[in-house]
Amino acid sequence: MTRTVGTRVLAIILLAAASGACASRAVRGRALPGEVRPDGGAPAGAVPAVMGVVRGHVPELEYCYDAALKKDRELRGTVTLAVLVDGAGRVTRTTIVDRSWGIGSVATSAEECLREQIRTWLFPASSAGTYRFPVRFARR
Repeated sequence: MTRTVGTRVLAIILLAAASGACASRAVRGRALPGEVRPDGGAPAGAVPAVMGVVRGHVPELEYCYDAALKKDRELRGTVTLAVLVDGAGRVTRTTIVDRSWGIGSVATSAEECLREQIRTWLFPASSAGTYRFPVRFARR
């Protein structure tokens, strides 16, 4: 009788593991960049190239958001960033212009991660100026 009960318990455990009921699933997020807008004399003609760079770095934005979701599974919202690009295409300043996900230690660390990632981006030299763009963050 003990063997039958043990076999049933093992079968239940295996079924639960296969369905994911026992495993904690990592929460993943999506970063959805919105329209890039030139600000402060930036050339409007460079917007498509700037948007291409932003879209090419979506995995880095999602990396920051995923790290934040590990600490706060409910974090979501839109962050609007202003990026200053110099004549060589390097980012010299990144500022959080607006946010809808509130203020707190998790949001602050996510925003710092975003700024650190964006500082490494390289834009076309012809795109010198400041650009603003929103990024909506949501769970997958």
